[in-house]
Amino acid sequence: DIPHDFSILNSNLELLDLSYNLLSQLNVNLCRGFSNLKFLNLESNKIKDLSDKLRELNELEYLNLSNNRLTSLSYEICFCLKKLKELNLSNNSIEKLPLFSLTRKYSTKNTTISASENKVKLESQNSKTNKISQSQSSPLD
Repeated sequence: DIPHDFSILNSNLELLDLSYNLLSQLNVNLCRGFSNLKFLNLESNKIKDLSDKLRELNELEYLNLSNNRLTSLSYEICFCLKKLKELNLSNNSIEKLPLFSLTRKYSTKNTTISASENKVKLESQNSKTNKISQSQSSPLD
């Protein structure tokens, strides 16, 4: 588990690598107080769900969630991470992925999403779905 005062002691941190730590969930303490965090690597853990607290990471540009146990990604998280440039979701169990072009329409930058080794369908807010190749990495704006 992540210690309660972890973010207080590391508030100026820009890069955090917690890969291969057997984390099963994102603790609130991970996101609280990391106002400068730009790079977060959570690769190869056992994360099933993403905490809504991730949206507090306003400066986040790179998020690696590959090799976890995720099944979906919420619209709210996509919308709130406005500076995100790269999102790696490869090798999870994701079936539905919101369209970033709809949720991030005010963003000026493209986001590259790697979603290989999933059964992904891009889902818009009006319930239309489009299939995406399992090995495709798509820049979406």
